[in-house]
Amino acid sequence: MRVSIRSVVTGAALLALAGTGAIANAAANMVLAPRVYNDQPAASMLMSVGGGNAYMSESGLSSGHGLNRDDALISDDGITPKLVGTTDYFTIAADLTLSSPDPAGEVEAGLRVYGPTDTQLVIHTNGDKVSFFAGWPFDFKNLTAGHPENMGALDKTYSLQMQYLNIAGTNGMIASINGVDTGFMPALNTFPGGYKGLEPNEKVGLYFQMGNGAGSATFSNIKFGVTPDDLVPVQATPAAVPEPGSLALLAMGALPLLGLRRRK
Repeated sequence: MRVSIRSVVTGAALLALAGTGAIANAAANMVLAPRVYNDQPAASMLMSVGGGNAYMSESGLSSGHGLNRDDALISDDGITPKLVGTTDYFTIAADLTLSSPDPAGEVEAGLRVYGPTDTQLVIHTNGDKVSFFAGWPFDFKNLTAGHPENMGALDKTYSLQMQYLNIAGTNGMIASINGVDTGFMPALNTFPGGYKGLEPNEKVGLYFQMGNGAGSATFSNIKFGVTPDDLVPVQATPAAVPEPGSLALLAMGALPLLGLRRRK
């Protein structure tokens, strides 16, 4: 098993690690979270972040053996992920390009809210499972309907944006791919805790996952803010990296996740 995490800045060296790494910056920050799913720990992984960009790749994956997923989370301090809740409104945006040496490679990546709502803006390079926005308690939207140019494809760049906002007292989401948006999607349901919208302590960021072969996701122009008008570029620079550990420990810790819903 080979894992590499690096910071893309002038003179930065590639760090070959068997554990996790944290990346910080002076304005908007990000925290790398490798192998959120680690079904195939023998596969090779590469993650890098810097200059408003993030790169994630996996290789050596075998079909039918589960998924590997890697995340990069928005952070205020570059150490811990930023937490958002029912009234913490935000916008996250990035350009995304998916690549694979296999023209039939199935690669998935996008923007995500991590938590009970599991809200996703997804690009997937396989058939009808492409370019859709889904999330509980929000509605489902397929953004390829009437827009074949949004069909998922390798080596094509997509501009993604996800906004959580309140209109006339109602919380909701607006998501867009290449300027085609969902319109305002109000929260449709209330959780048992009484939350109409996001629950407390959810996280926001980028994700990449695949379960077969090799592929990568390149995010550029990553921005975060309250509204689309005040987005701040995420400019990462090196910070402390934990001592190398074993991803086998991550795999053990991730076993309870096997029962969670996963995108295929």
